[in-house]
Formats: sequence, C-alpha cells, structure tokens
Amino acid sequence: MIKKSATSILLCLLIFASLNGQVDYSWWNEINNWDGITPWDQYIIKSPGFMGPNALPVPEIKTGRLPDKAGFRLLNELHYSNGDNTQDIFSSLYLPLAGNRVGLELYGVMVEHYKMDITTRDERHSRDFDAKGFSVGDLNIATLISLTRDHVKLPDMVIRIAFRIPSGSNMRGARFTDAPGYHFDMLLSKKLTENVEITGMAGFCSWQLNYNTDRVIYHQDDAFLYGAGLILSKNQIRIEGSFAGYTGYVNIKDSPMVLRLKTELQFGKVKGVLSLQQGVREDFDYTTLRIGIIVPFSKDVF
Repeated sequence: MIKKSATSILLCLLIFASLNGQVDYSWWNEINNWDGITPWDQYIIKSPGFMGPNALPVPEIKTGRLPDKAGFRLLNELHYSNGDNTQDIFSSLYLPLAGNRVGLELYGVMVEHYKMDITTRDERHSRDFDAKGFSVGDLNIATLISLTRDHVKLPDMVIRIAFRIPSGSNMRGARFTDAPGYHFDMLLSKKLTENVEITGMAGFCSWQLNYNTDRVIYHQDDAFLYGAGLILSKNQIRIEGSFAGYTGYVNIKDSPMVLRLKTELQFGKVKGVLSLQQGVREDFDYTTLRIGIIVPFSKDVF
C-alpha cells in the first residue's frame, strides 16, 4: 500500500509539473485567428520589416582592399523604432589568409535585449506575451577573395561569400529566423586622391522564407544587393558615408534601405568607432547608434 501511495503521489506531482510548465497561448490563437492546424512558426513572416533589427540586416559595405592584419571588433548597438527598442553586443573576427589574398571573417550579434510594444508584437505574430527579453544572435561566416589591388586603372576588387548559420534563438518572438541565408557580392573601391575614396557593393542575397499565401508558397526570398559610399581620411580620422540595401521579390517588407555615417578615430593601435544608421523605408524602420573599438593583431598571431 505504501509503495502504491508513493507511486500515485509521484504520478500526480509529475502531471501537475507538466501542466504547470505549459504556456497558455490562447491569447495568441485568438489574435492571429489560429485555425488549430497550421504550425505557429508559419505565421512568423521572415522578412526584415516583420522581425527584429538583427534578423536580416543590410550587409555592410567594405572597401576592395583586404586588411593587412587580423583584427577584432566589439560594438555596442542601440536600435530605436516606434515599436521596438533593442540593445545588443556585436563582435567580429577577421583573419588574413594566403598571403593576404584571402580573408576569413566571423561575425554576429552575441546577445540582444529587446522591448516591443503590443501593436508591434501582434503585427509580427510574436508568441512572446511580455514582448521583451533576451535573444542570442546568428553566426555569420564570410570568405573574402582579393581580385585586384593597387592596379593603375582598375579599382580594388574583392569577392565576398557569406553564409548565415541559423544559430540564433527566439524565433517565437520574431527576433531571428532560425533559418539559413547567404549573400554573394562584389566590393569595389578606388582612391580619387590621397584622402578621398569611393566604394561600391553589388551582389545577390537569399534566405529561407516559407511564406504561405492563398495562391502560392514562397520557400525562399531572393534579392539584389547594392550600395555605394564615400570615404574621407586625414591623419588619425576616417569618415565614411554610404547607402545600402537589398530588394526582395516577394514584396512583404523585404526591401530595406539604410543610410550610414561612420567615424573611426585612431588611438595608438586601437581604433574607436562611432556610427549612425538610419532606415529610410518601413521595411527597416530603425535608427541605430553604434559605438565600439577595433583591435588589430600582428600578422604573426594566426
């Protein structure tokens, strides 16, 4: 009898713990008119206009010259919008390879903290009732290959091949896609004078979508990637202004464009970075402030 009673008590405790651990999503079911069949993740629209600022960002423009040294960047990013304020820590590691003709870069958001209003939460079909919390970002791996450098007539040119590994968390909160993506592009730059340089970016990006409409299912979104900029440098100061974006073909807030202004100031071997980014479409309606450092390493370190 004692054994049976103990077993019954243990079974009741397990059932209670199981029921207590379940999250009540009845509020989400009602708001999104859930049909009771379709998996909830198909309601999440994997588009820059329906997710957090770090889910599908516009790639940064780089010059057509690979850095001579390995380096590490650490940035604190503050994203502001009407319905979503996000703070994150971004880091990247660059390694020169093959006599500086090839480079490898690993980068991404280490962690973010966010707070959305209820309207934004519901517009994004988020299952995060509190609409706030922490997320871990995706890891990106890019290979950069130098084609030309210091040519008399041709610009400096680099091919970039970048892949996003779906290591980010919190898709239920519409923060990261939990899906792979990639972009291929050409990076160009040409010095007009000793202190003035122009840059350009053109390529293609794609990411897994799985977006359903009444007529068609889009398994992925493809976009043309573009950008151009101007760099002014003098002594220890470097100022860069640029615009960049990509144009998706599904037309679900998938064509973000941003304006960027970045200043780098040399402090010995370390560079301080301060930049401002402004989204110019509702596809990416954020104002972003970045502040951080760039630490170069000796070429002999790696």
